[in-house]
Amino acid sequence: MVIRINKDKLVAFLYAISYFLELYILPGLNLNAGYFPLMLISLLYLVLTMKKPVKLHDSSYLQPIVITMSIYVLCNQLVNSYATIYNTSKTNLASIISMFLFLIICIFTFKTNEEIRKYYIKYMEDIAIVSAAIVMLQCMLYYVFGSSVSHDRSFLFPFPNLMTKGVQEYIQVSKMVSNGIFRPSAFFLEPAHLSQFCSIGLACLLLENKRLLNKKAIFVSVGIILSTSGIGIACVFALWGVSLFINGDGFTRETLLRIFSGIMLAAAVFALAFTVSYSFRSAVIRVFVASNGYNSGFEGRLWSRSFLKNLSGMDSLFGMGYKNIPVYGTDKTQYYMTGIIEMLYCQGIAGMAIFGILYIFMFLRAKRYGDRLPMIILILFVPFFIGTSCLNALTLSKYIPFLYFAMKRKDMTE
Repeated sequence: MVIRINKDKLVAFLYAISYFLELYILPGLNLNAGYFPLMLISLLYLVLTMKKPVKLHDSSYLQPIVITMSIYVLCNQLVNSYATIYNTSKTNLASIISMFLFLIICIFTFKTNEEIRKYYIKYMEDIAIVSAAIVMLQCMLYYVFGSSVSHDRSFLFPFPNLMTKGVQEYIQVSKMVSNGIFRPSAFFLEPAHLSQFCSIGLACLLLENKRLLNKKAIFVSVGIILSTSGIGIACVFALWGVSLFINGDGFTRETLLRIFSGIMLAAAVFALAFTVSYSFRSAVIRVFVASNGYNSGFEGRLWSRSFLKNLSGMDSLFGMGYKNIPVYGTDKTQYYMTGIIEMLYCQGIAGMAIFGILYIFMFLRAKRYGDRLPMIILILFVPFFIGTSCLNALTLSKYIPFLYFAMKRKDMTE
């Protein structure tokens, strides 16, 4: 009996679960189980696909920004003084080339045909739905049955001995009850990770079904909100608002009515949840206000902006170099930086300006072609770029399969 494996489904599935693979190392090799295997599998997939003549009808919005930023980062690294490098294992040329090579391989992998992108979108939707269901189950165990099992984030993670050292250390100290608030996260390390991943699936569900009462989208939205992630709650309301407009036909009477109805419904839901739910109210307040020795959500995410004040002159303009983030401790652990702070610190004002201009150009191009999914994904990336650490290859690869356009459409437009 011959078992046939659909290589499109397999590769799409591996990219969809790359977050979970990244938590582990390959036994005996001490290599990340997400990054290197995915790169090799993608290369093999491209070799097998290119054996047959393939007509590439689609192109990626990302090619200009990836090529330009890779050249800038490489040039910036070459002129950096080695005396200013905090951790050479994270800032050498090999790691820069490796990252951009991974992104380029990913772009071409999903460029080969539309089917692999469809499978990827379906898997992202399914994972978002399953994650929401698990969060709801965790809430029921905690609030209804008072289960203490739900306090520990590690019980949903298999093979803990194969996890990376950083993940093992994190799950040993991370509990689901923080500052008196129950913060479930399914099989993600923390609510922010869950919201970043599941919001992608939510965006797909909202554009897939234009009805205001989109049951699957509502289900995922409830799951994200129950996680009490501040950035997740903000994204849920923002995605619903953006989708109401994108799913309409411009500023028509029907679209405006949909938007008004959506705003009224969202306001009512928000007011009700804020009034009756202590966890929801605490999660919203926590975003803006510090309490019980804990920083506010804004301060907790953006505190590392203080490092930017130490830069001046050329360092401020061109940055300190790729991943050249200050470290602490004997094991040289890098300080936490969100995407925008890391970009400003490592690539400087010039790098941030280049990235911003190309990003806006990418969005305007998608708007010009009327591509709803790339538009909403590009909008969705912004809050996570500001509020989370997202400038690594596997995190960025989650957005790549959505950012393509038909080349024939480009020819017709230009």
